[in-house]
Amino acid sequence: MTTRRQHLLLLSTLLAGRPFTARAATPSRQAVMARFDVVYIPALFLTGTAARQAPAVPKAQAAMRRLLAEWPERRTALQALWPRDAGWRRALDTSAQALEAAVRDTETGAWEAAHSRLEAVRESQFHARQALGEAYLLDDFTAFHEVMEAITASPTPSAERLQALFTQARVRWHRLSSQPIAPATWGLTPTREARLQQAMADETAALSRLSDALRGSDAAATARAAAALKAPFVQAYVAFGWEPDERQPLG
Repeated sequence: MTTRRQHLLLLSTLLAGRPFTARAATPSRQAVMARFDVVYIPALFLTGTAARQAPAVPKAQAAMRRLLAEWPERRTALQALWPRDAGWRRALDTSAQALEAAVRDTETGAWEAAHSRLEAVRESQFHARQALGEAYLLDDFTAFHEVMEAITASPTPSAERLQALFTQARVRWHRLSSQPIAPATWGLTPTREARLQQAMADETAALSRLSDALRGSDAAATARAAAALKAPFVQAYVAFGWEPDERQPLG
């Protein structure tokens, strides 16, 4: 386990990051961003789970320790992608501040608050890449997540609003699911790749069921079909993340 002194030293690097050093061969932008997300996603997911299920706390703690330990190197690589872009620098500053606050929350057991802080990491980098015109697979997940959350909100939106949201969701899911996913880019094990493919198929089926429900007049059935979008989407997104003790080569 990380000692308190090591913990404080790691925290001190969050806002500043490590100085950039040039490398002979720069990995692709996609690979650099993936190298961050494979350790970020488990921390995001497990902090949310720990807020509801006490048995998830040890894994959430392990995921946060790994994310904290690897952040300085990951930030350096991310910063080097667009070193002169002010919006990208702000996004990484926001990420660092959110991580620092999330660590404090986890120390007091405030898992829901930590999860909310980590959401800001994803959102800040998503918006910065959008401004840069940079296409990135997981940003398509974020874009779909936004409309999916509106669809699955409680109470269920009105029929007219739900139809408009569904139209957006269908377009965004088609864009997302049409993209090839290279297992080597994400370090996908065969098990997680199979889980990802199954979850994406389940999400496509859930959207089809919602489409059918929207053409009917059973409000309760429509509400159930809307709520059913969430679980397979979460499983698909989480499949990109490495388990806290997992290490994989990235292509």
